[in-house]
Amino acid sequence: MLQVTSDIARGAVLLSVNGRQEAYIENYVRIMDYTDQLIRVQAKHSRVAVLGHRLKIAYYTADEMKIVGWIDEIKYE
Repeated sequence: MLQVTSDIARGAVLLSVNGRQEAYIENYVRIMDYTDQLIRVQAKHSRVAVLGHRLKIAYYTADEMKIVGWIDEIKYE
């Protein structure tokens, strides 16, 4: 039986960062902005903005994505 954490059940955005060059975002709803300096996504209850240089989305599915590039800042809005 799968166990789902309460955060995921409530639709919270999950963010994993590996150093300054990779970020994984799960539980997002849509991509709002996408440039090489800003990637902003809408989650169910918040927005997440990844700011940096040479940013790109390496892959995405309906509910997760991998961002690569040089990450300077991550903001919850």
